[in-house]
Amino acid sequence: MPVQRLVQYAMGEDVDLVIVDGEIMMEGRTLTTVDEKSILIRANGIFEKVIEEIGRKDILENPRLYDIKQ
Repeated sequence: MPVQRLVQYAMGEDVDLVIVDGEIMMEGRTLTTVDEKSILIRANGIFEKVIEEIGRKDILENPRLYDIKQ
């Protein structure tokens, strides 16, 4: 039942190649149409601005910030 397995168990890290409308968007797990580094830099800046605006810089000092919730 390959379709069921694909739908139920596939994850993002299983993707190696993505083609949309004939254009390669990802190849070898590397994005080909966007500058991933600049997106991450911009997102980090926005994140820092949000943290500053809500006045909760203590959130970043929480040692359990990245713990997996069970």
